[in-house]
Amino acid sequence: MNEINVIRRELRALGITRRCRCYGRIVMAIQLAVDQEDSLEAVTKEIYWEVGSRCGRKWTAAERNIRTAVQIAWRTNPELLREMAGYPLDGPPTASEFLEILSNDVQRAMERREEGVSSTPGI
Repeated sequence: MNEINVIRRELRALGITRRCRCYGRIVMAIQLAVDQEDSLEAVTKEIYWEVGSRCGRKWTAAERNIRTAVQIAWRTNPELLREMAGYPLDGPPTASEFLEILSNDVQRAMERREEGVSSTPGI
């Protein structure tokens, strides 16, 4: 299974599906975070600006899309989000924390698949 499919499966487990208007931008943002780990050090410049540019939108729209995804995930499956984070979450994470949590979880899932272990948290 490739990276994009892992991202989509993990988003679906959190209740974020293609019905969400911002779905493609969320997938793109997570993929950027996975492919370029150092982009998480400058999320606005490296991820929000890039997603906005690729989609013909302002960077603020990309950030708003991620915040929307956070709210959906927190309402739908907060326990899975906590499990993915690997640390206590008392409330919904920030947009940049969400990207870090998901990108880290996608990387772990890809490593497990390469090792032949097919279990992904919540899936």
